[in-house]
Amino acid sequence: MKFPKRVHYGLVFLLQLHYAWPGHRSVKELAESDNLPPKFLEGIAVDFRKSAIVKVKRGAQGGYRLARPLKEISLLEVFRCLDLSGRDKVKKTEGAAYFQAESNFFFFDTDLRFC
Repeated sequence: MKFPKRVHYGLVFLLQLHYAWPGHRSVKELAESDNLPPKFLEGIAVDFRKSAIVKVKRGAQGGYRLARPLKEISLLEVFRCLDLSGRDKVKKTEGAAYFQAESNFFFFDTDLRFC
């Protein structure tokens, strides 16, 4: 399955925060550890913060951390958070959802969560 870069980087971001749980990690640290563009990752982090998926702590020991355990965050929630461009669509149907990115469709259970 090939996701748009925004979704891919967002999933990597969440997994990195999961491994750092319950500590905080800066966007710079996360970007350097996976060779991701820091400015792009910062935008994703802000969207996650606005959606209450992550929390931010300011200061020298600050950074981002998950607002709740990763297993409580659904894939649908992540897709909806990162779907701000208007051209990608996340739609929910009875018990399932699909994500359309360009000409690709990705179907998944609406309760699909990280393990």
